[in-house]
Amino acid sequence: MVLYFIGIPADNPLFSIYHTNLIVDIIKREPQLDFIYTKGMPIGVNIYGIKIKALKTICEVKKEVDTEIWGYLINRPEIFNVRELEVEDYYKYPKVERITLDHYEDYLFFKKIFEKFPQDTIIDTLDVYKVLDENLDIIEINKHIKQRDLPEEVKQRIDKFFKENKEKIIELKNSIYNP
Repeated sequence: MVLYFIGIPADNPLFSIYHTNLIVDIIKREPQLDFIYTKGMPIGVNIYGIKIKALKTICEVKKEVDTEIWGYLINRPEIFNVRELEVEDYYKYPKVERITLDHYEDYLFFKKIFEKFPQDTIIDTLDVYKVLDENLDIIEINKHIKQRDLPEEVKQRIDKFFKENKEKIIELKNSIYNP
């Protein structure tokens, strides 16, 4: 049995349920995938799946402490079997860069969105976009906030590490995948 987890961070309460189910279906059909993720939706709406053995490999080799942003560590097609799913155009929402909860203004943004739905509603991504289209003032609440990312020097260190240690990492991966 091949084990995976779907990344649904608590700070992304309005992730795409449709794409989560799509990723689960793809993983069932293609268990050779190590990392599968969506691309094209606002930050916080995209979703990903990681094979547990791939995560174990990354945890064994990573040198960086701040690994909240896993993509730089696992999105390595030279080592892992990676699939990017570009979402359909109607799931893209260029009016908003991010729908994630990192700042107080984000909390206010989410509060206004959730007020538009009855309590205990399972909220669909496209319904969120519709609410935002009908209430453009909500978009303004946190529009000024820039998404946190790893510093460029950290990304360069990670890239350098993977280039210099590619063969060792592949060897470790093989020992984890085929004990």
